[in-house]
Amino acid sequence: MKANAEDEIILSSLPIERGFAFHSMYLFQEFWCPSTLIEGVKIFHKQFQAKESDIFVASFPKSGTTWLKAITFAIVNRQSFSSIDNHPLLTSNPHQLIPFIEIMCRDDADWPSTEPRVFGTHTPLPSLPNSIMECNCKIIYICRNPFDIFVSAWIFFDNIKQESLTPLKIEEAFEMYCNGIIEFGPWWSHMVGYWKESLAKPDKVLFLKYEDLKDDANFQVKRIAEFLGFPFTQEEENNQVIESISKLCSFEEMKNLEVNKSGLLFPSVENKSFFRKGESRDWVNYFSPSMTEKLSQIMEEKFGESEMTTGRIKQYLFAIRPEKKIQHVIRLVIHRMLGFSCGIFSVTMEANAEDEIILSSLPIERGFGTPSMCLVQEFWCPTLVKELNIFQKQFEAKDSDIFVASFPKSGTTWLKAITFAIVNRQCFSNHNHPLLTSNPHQIVPHVEIVCRGDLDCPSIEPRVFGTHTPVPSLPNSIMECNSKIIYICRNPFDIFVSAWIFFYKVKPESLTSLKIEEAFEMYCDGIIEFGPWWSHMVGYWKESLAKPDKVLFLKYEDLKDDANFQVKRIAEFLGFPFTQEEENNQVIESIIKLCSFEKMKNLEVNKSGIIHRTVENKRFFRKGESRDWVNYFSPSMTEKLSQIMEEKFGESVNMWLRKKVCTVLSDNYVLSLSYRSFRNKEVLHVVNPCD
Repeated sequence: MKANAEDEIILSSLPIERGFAFHSMYLFQEFWCPSTLIEGVKIFHKQFQAKESDIFVASFPKSGTTWLKAITFAIVNRQSFSSIDNHPLLTSNPHQLIPFIEIMCRDDADWPSTEPRVFGTHTPLPSLPNSIMECNCKIIYICRNPFDIFVSAWIFFDNIKQESLTPLKIEEAFEMYCNGIIEFGPWWSHMVGYWKESLAKPDKVLFLKYEDLKDDANFQVKRIAEFLGFPFTQEEENNQVIESISKLCSFEEMKNLEVNKSGLLFPSVENKSFFRKGESRDWVNYFSPSMTEKLSQIMEEKFGESEMTTGRIKQYLFAIRPEKKIQHVIRLVIHRMLGFSCGIFSVTMEANAEDEIILSSLPIERGFGTPSMCLVQEFWCPTLVKELNIFQKQFEAKDSDIFVASFPKSGTTWLKAITFAIVNRQCFSNHNHPLLTSNPHQIVPHVEIVCRGDLDCPSIEPRVFGTHTPVPSLPNSIMECNSKIIYICRNPFDIFVSAWIFFYKVKPESLTSLKIEEAFEMYCDGIIEFGPWWSHMVGYWKESLAKPDKVLFLKYEDLKDDANFQVKRIAEFLGFPFTQEEENNQVIESIIKLCSFEKMKNLEVNKSGIIHRTVENKRFFRKGESRDWVNYFSPSMTEKLSQIMEEKFGESVNMWLRKKVCTVLSDNYVLSLSYRSFRNKEVLHVVNPCD
């Protein structure tokens, strides 16, 4: 297949630029095509005849192509190579097993003889041949954070560039990238093209995200197999075939294979160049604040109206603690997040001028486990501004709904389990109970995360949700209907220790760890996810006094002291009282045992499972104790937090400091925390017995 004279005339009139790795690229059909591939791309576009069974692994360069090729090959050929020991991926680079079709067309190479034929392509969707778009073949597209694409592309192309080509400084390459001048760019039109096609033809185009594949490879492998028409059987799942494929195709496994350490794909391209780090958010090690700001603005401009980036831009930006120079960019991205189509609500909202003005002026701080929080409606909202907006404006509560409300690390997991067990006790026996195989946060999802679309809305009534949202920010539909709210509070001393340790374990890797002294100062200032903690607690406390039939205010310590009484109290409040027969049959005791810390902590799902993509279930089960704070607090910390509680809670301080004396050994001092009556108000008296 050869280009004709007409093709040559057209080619000579095309704009030309240097690329990251090539002396020249042609702006062909609105994308930058490397000069060495222009012939193959034209032949592919005009003459390729697709088959119904064909599979195309499509991507923008440096988006996870090698990984997706390996996974796709392993899935569709798993019956031919049932043993991992003799698998072709152990001796061949994925690009050899799934060749780029542009290169095959250029070199007039032999086509695969077995079906399904699997090809790779970097060609943008509008330039694919009609034969592909008009038949029933499948396209899998993988997309990646544009920040990471740039860094990976700059390093990769520098390693494989033509020898006579001068290296690009990062600043030069970045300017080209921002202008879309990169092999197969512009990157934004490449991504959006396949994204829109996946929406229009979901049975033909599967749109994957590199980060999602990193977060849960097993789930995505199963999803790919089903899309391609090669679903895993139950027997295969039981035999852990999915896990075997994920491991075989993992970055670590492939990088350490001899073929990928020493082989050559093309005369000048070493196989090892395709295996550098395989990480997400590596861009934070290369970008300056001004680069971050500029690329963020471009993404906002190019993807602004596309649902493709809902939640994703924010996630990319919040991977690092924002510097002052880019805070306004983050605010800009946040208010764009007010435009969405999400989850169970299926609504579209536009960010109006008032929203933009309000959001652009919000204070921003880092959190315990979140790179950036906005002070929204007088509480620190951790990267959930869009979800909060959906929750407040669109959520329609039902009279039968139940909300398990809490400040983080106050006993939420425990109360969710108990509530679910109470209201569903007629449906399940203790032998087949969902709590034995699912984490309580999966069964009773946080409504803010349901709004984000990461978890499904409960379909069975009564619907039971969790929420950390303060009571003044709850939707009117909740406050005005007959739904029920159970709020659990905990000793603020224990909350601090539990939150500091929990968020340390689940924070993004790129976020610096907080020393206990730093975290304590933030906590005392109310700067913590969903804080200030005092206004959160007092808000629900007052609501429980004003509307005792709607809000039940529980104390973690009371639940620890007498679980039987509190479980019975919860059931009566919710309208699911235990019958005398149930009490005689020790149903209350069975629920307490099922939901106990010891029982849940030792379940396999809570020892090894993952929730919210990156949070291990075991993180929700540390000690489950009261007064663990005595092992962490210094005398000065004890005194300071006690004074804050006295100031913020006043007469209600005795909600937690119920015992007249609590002794704490620290640095050879004994702190005696005692009450004394003064002007009809209980105050905390801190005594140093050495005085």
